[in-house]
Amino acid sequence: RSTQSRSSAASDVYKRQDYYQVMRAYIENERNTVKTAKELYMGRSTLFYRLKKIRELTHMDPEKLEDPRLNLYLRLSLYILEHAEGQDPA
Repeated sequence: RSTQSRSSAASDVYKRQDYYQVMRAYIENERNTVKTAKELYMGRSTLFYRLKKIRELTHMDPEKLEDPRLNLYLRLSLYILEHAEGQDPA
């Protein structure tokens, strides 16, 4: 594997982890963008950009999480992912 493809793969992993952290914080903060941005130490415009990228990648609108079923599904998914990775779920 070339150095360029390894760095590209590492960049993809970093982006996925970043999007995961954004989505997790956004859900935990009940979709409050001010609290989420503050928790993640980023500006709201950066948060909005990342939420847009999540929407493009998943075809799911994070801003529509008022649907209780979708909200529950995502919360359970995050819990299972964190538990499966050996992390202490919040």
